[in-house]
Amino acid sequence: MTITKSKIKTYMTFLKNNILIGDLIFIGINILINFILYLINIRFRLWAIILIILIAIIGFIIGIIQQIFLSSDNKKKAAIISFIGIIPIIVSIYSFFPFIKLVGFLYYNPEHTTTLDSKKYVAVTSSFFSVHVDYYDYYGFLLTGTKVRVHGDFGKGSYDPFTSPNAPDKVTYTYYDNNGKKTYQKTEFFIKDKDGNITSKNILE
Repeated sequence: MTITKSKIKTYMTFLKNNILIGDLIFIGINILINFILYLINIRFRLWAIILIILIAIIGFIIGIIQQIFLSSDNKKKAAIISFIGIIPIIVSIYSFFPFIKLVGFLYYNPEHTTTLDSKKYVAVTSSFFSVHVDYYDYYGFLLTGTKVRVHGDFGKGSYDPFTSPNAPDKVTYTYYDNNGKKTYQKTEFFIKDKDGNITSKNILE
């Protein structure tokens, strides 16, 4: 089956006039892609997941508004209905924003692209009463692995070691193989100057 330029143009016109259907197709494709990636132990980076969700939500809202306009002969009435329909959504977001912000604060784990032992990783930081960093395989700016390759224990505290590199006194790295079995461990003790900046380190294997 050959897909010509005219067919592509026809499909694009159909999706343009049926944004809601296009949004549902977009969601379905992303679910399928995520499932396939999961089977090979790969996932999207956090920023990509957030972007996909935002696009899906915005597309859904715009699609609903478009359907209201298409189903009504009175454009003014359709505009009023659309506006009235959007108000509860805005009020709900505003009402739940403090809760969403709290949940984000408690469960948001920032991701960083970093290099450890001359190998590039995606590092996910978890810090509340103690600081832990899980290092995953790096597959470019869009994708990362799902299996922990290295676990870093930075000790007590509530900080991000990538934005506060001089904060830790030591860190213990635990390395894992493809089956999640521990293969190696080392501890790095940091030596700091009078200003608290790390100047060197001692390694205990």
